[in-house]
Amino acid sequence: MIARIVLAPLVLAAVTAGVGAQPKPGDLLVSSDTGVRSIDRVTGAEALVGPLPSNSRRSVWMAANNTDIRIVDQARPLIFGRMSPSGVLVSAQSYATSMYSGMAGMTLDQDGRFIAGFVTSRSAAVVRLSASGLFSTVALFSSGAGFPTIDRDSGDIVVARSGTTSPSGAHLLRMTGSAITTLTTLPFPGVVSFDDASGNYAVVGNASSTVSDYLVLDQNGGTVLQWQGPGGFYSVTTDPETGNLFLVRLDDILEVTLKGAVLRTWPVKREHSQVFRSIAIYGSHKLVGSGSARPGTTYSLRLSMPGSAGRPYRAAMSLSGLRPAIPLPGRRTINLAIDALARVTIGNGDIPGVTQGLRGRLDANGSATIAVKLPASAPVGLRLFVAAVAENPAFPGGIDVAPSAAFSVR
Repeated sequence: MIARIVLAPLVLAAVTAGVGAQPKPGDLLVSSDTGVRSIDRVTGAEALVGPLPSNSRRSVWMAANNTDIRIVDQARPLIFGRMSPSGVLVSAQSYATSMYSGMAGMTLDQDGRFIAGFVTSRSAAVVRLSASGLFSTVALFSSGAGFPTIDRDSGDIVVARSGTTSPSGAHLLRMTGSAITTLTTLPFPGVVSFDDASGNYAVVGNASSTVSDYLVLDQNGGTVLQWQGPGGFYSVTTDPETGNLFLVRLDDILEVTLKGAVLRTWPVKREHSQVFRSIAIYGSHKLVGSGSARPGTTYSLRLSMPGSAGRPYRAAMSLSGLRPAIPLPGRRTINLAIDALARVTIGNGDIPGVTQGLRGRLDANGSATIAVKLPASAPVGLRLFVAAVAENPAFPGGIDVAPSAAFSVR
């Protein structure tokens, strides 16, 4: 039974102007005790996007609309807000301190809501969080904190959890519906991310105050790679187009392959004792779904590719998964298994009476909508995968790729 929790009234923040340069697609977004900052991945230039209401710990994610920035200000009370790309805090939802005082992590689910890990001094919860801040509880733990991600092969929620009660210590958990299973014990409390191109999980954390660790684990919890370095990792995100990891340390950000090769390091400014708490890639939600995905309904996917506004695009669907991936120039991939459905949608475009919008031209904002009509006979649990590209000579190979989406009939 999912419990609905009634929240405090909406709080509107009085921020009247943006600060610094507006981030562009592909920029890194990092959060610290001084606000949200952007980093140009080519030049390394760093700018303050916008300050936040307090000087407390905070986190940052891309909003589902692929334009705004979702922030969590872990003050008292906890604030869940939406910031425009010009740094204006548009809205914020406050939570009573007696309910939840911190958010451990967040990831976007197939229905357009976030899966988030909330904590208090006495308990922890994994919740579904709507754009307005209303949420329903998915799972409760008696202690600890959980950092969630979505296994996009299966749609399961995977949580890197640490706690003092059973199971005590740090663990990687899989949540399939209401069932929770332990995949493996972790050597350190960590933050987890899923990689579409390999199907592996990346977990980063600190075995000690002077050692940073990251693990690459397969879907059964087996260790693929373990890497250690100086300093401490605070957060991780996966580049959905290349599969590389962006790892946040105290004074820099590393781009690292899943085989452990460090490709690049970006130094970041740190004022006083402030540290960067989380990282996101601006404009990375190029293909996002929404809706219930129930039999007899229409499921919608929104393309948002502002760098290819006005350009032709194509999308394709598969029943077989995200792999093997199709390699592209620039170390990028199209993560879609080619099966009979993929061949039909690649060759013919829309399936009459079933899909709409698999081919077309992006509008002036780089947007388009894809609709999938699910028949009343569609079996619950059926999983569909969607990939999209736009023709654009400004990108390597003339292709702008949208990270693949996946959804299950529920």
